[in-house]
Amino acid sequence: MKCPICTKEMSETERIKASLFYTLIHYHCANQKCSARLEINYITHMCILEVDDDLFSRFQDCYEYHLPFKENGEWYHLIGKQEAFSGTLLRTAKNPKPMLMVDFISIPPHTLDTYGWRAFKRLKNLVVFA
Repeated sequence: MKCPICTKEMSETERIKASLFYTLIHYHCANQKCSARLEINYITHMCILEVDDDLFSRFQDCYEYHLPFKENGEWYHLIGKQEAFSGTLLRTAKNPKPMLMVDFISIPPHTLDTYGWRAFKRLKNLVVFA
């Protein structure tokens, strides 16, 4: 999976066996020259829930993400979690107060660099035209 900012491959940083059938896999952008890291000290993060069960098949699902996006010189954070508050929020890098909060938007891991941008644009348009 690729970082939506620098489009470099993200690195697996941690693998946690959450239960007998579930594993949480954390990925971060390891590119030291990624503009999100250099400009706002923000590291792109994605957590994948991997299910490995004999009854089902092996699959991966989006569990949590922290994605930075820059548009018109302003940085935004797209944050989604399936558990804690079970939702997706959009905020600016300068203001921690959410601009918008919606139900959780699952972003397919293999299309993070394209689908992540699409989800950001849609939420940003909701804020602009609301």
